[in-house]
Amino acid sequence: MNNKSLLSAFLTAILISGLTLVSTTHFSTVHASTKVTGLISSDTTWTKVNSPYVFTGPVGIPEGVTLTIEPGATVYLNDAYLLVNGTLRAQGTSTNKISLICNGTSLGFWSGSIPTIQFRATNTSTSWNEQTNTGSIIENAIISSTQDSHTISIINTSPKINNNTIINTGGQRAIWIEGTAAPIISKNSITSIFAGITISNSFSYRSEYPQIIDNIISGCDVGIEVYSGSPIIEHNLIINNNGNKMSGNGGIRVDGEATPVIRNNTIVKNSIAINILGSPSPKIEFNNIYDNNEYSIYLYSGSKSNVNAAYNWWGTTDASEINQTIYDFKRDFNLGIVTFVPFLTVLNPEAPIAVSIPTTTPTPTPTPAPSPIPVPGQSFFFVESDSTISELFFNSTSSELSFTVSGESGTAGYVKITIAKSLLSSVQNVKVYFDGSQLNVAITEDADSWLLSFTYMHSTHQVRISLATNAAGATFFSIEYWILIAVVIVIAVAGIVGLIVWRKKKKP
Repeated sequence: MNNKSLLSAFLTAILISGLTLVSTTHFSTVHASTKVTGLISSDTTWTKVNSPYVFTGPVGIPEGVTLTIEPGATVYLNDAYLLVNGTLRAQGTSTNKISLICNGTSLGFWSGSIPTIQFRATNTSTSWNEQTNTGSIIENAIISSTQDSHTISIINTSPKINNNTIINTGGQRAIWIEGTAAPIISKNSITSIFAGITISNSFSYRSEYPQIIDNIISGCDVGIEVYSGSPIIEHNLIINNNGNKMSGNGGIRVDGEATPVIRNNTIVKNSIAINILGSPSPKIEFNNIYDNNEYSIYLYSGSKSNVNAAYNWWGTTDASEINQTIYDFKRDFNLGIVTFVPFLTVLNPEAPIAVSIPTTTPTPTPTPAPSPIPVPGQSFFFVESDSTISELFFNSTSSELSFTVSGESGTAGYVKITIAKSLLSSVQNVKVYFDGSQLNVAITEDADSWLLSFTYMHSTHQVRISLATNAAGATFFSIEYWILIAVVIVIAVAGIVGLIVWRKKKKP
């Protein structure tokens, strides 16, 4: 494998479906905690040594006050929320991340629409200043929420949300943006039961633009929703977002009269790549849009505006094939026309590169050295973790995956596993062993996959996952056809960032 291919494999490190966060029973090894509630009256620092910080009620940061959260600190919001009217500086590092765990159930979207982390202000909450590196920021954090509410809400202010893993399993948005907000949303891994990022319909009354750049958005009903305004959506990998097209879902939803710039993204393996409703005027150019389940561009009923989608790569140079992936006037005379000519004739290398890493049955030698053989198939098995993963070994005879997870002691880690239903008809007999003991994991499903996840405190741990579907240990592989197994690991953010920097330096 050449350097470019190796880099490509690392840059596609997250291919995930919807996930569920397990309860925090594995955090019982943490003996000390600091209980917090109410308004923070003066500049305060939450340290790793005094964590976890446990909310016993809502916590507010008033105007003029700064809360700093140190690398490695853990915060449990429980059934409460954090309101930022001042400044929040939560900056972990790539090897010592902050954990913000919204592990309650009572906030409720319809019962009060209370987001778990709120940047809500009218000229009070301090926006991030890229030139001076001041203002509100969440960086290098694991943010997980089971609440039926938005995980992060940004209203009339512009923080920076950078290099985080954001998981919403409560059923709403991972990030909600509204009003005069112009945040920087960059380099995050985002997944949500419903929407990854939503730019709401009050957004048109602003003059600045949110920047949604270099993120990996997957496992949502809809990856990005744009109801109005002109956000910059660039260099994102938007993958495996498979909501119903008739609900306006898919990779990107563009609605109303929005005018987003959608450029240099890779949009693959979604139900619909770009779903267009109303009469928006998106700028869609230089994207890699291919291998989506139904359509590349879908004009929803009543969408009469014409759409210019020239200069994109559609996975083929056959214009008739491209045309078949677009639902517009040719299929319904009440719709507008999508123009896709001229189009790119090769993959755009400026966009993220999506590849799979195939494996084969390991040999019984002490140091297996399989020769991967790419074979046709749409069935995948994926693993994601914020830990460093080593000793990865899949035994197709016993249908067992084993690996080691490690990380800095005292920080939280997670593993998330997606198993295609075409490979495994039931998860009833799937067993997960953690340091030799069977572990109860969270299991959910979407239309195509089983979704398993669990959390733990970092040290060095052995994980073994048995995928046998019957007592005899029969494997889940069909003998009717070859199966392509892709095991994609999020190893370390620092490694990925380093590779990205290396790639840029190598460009002519």
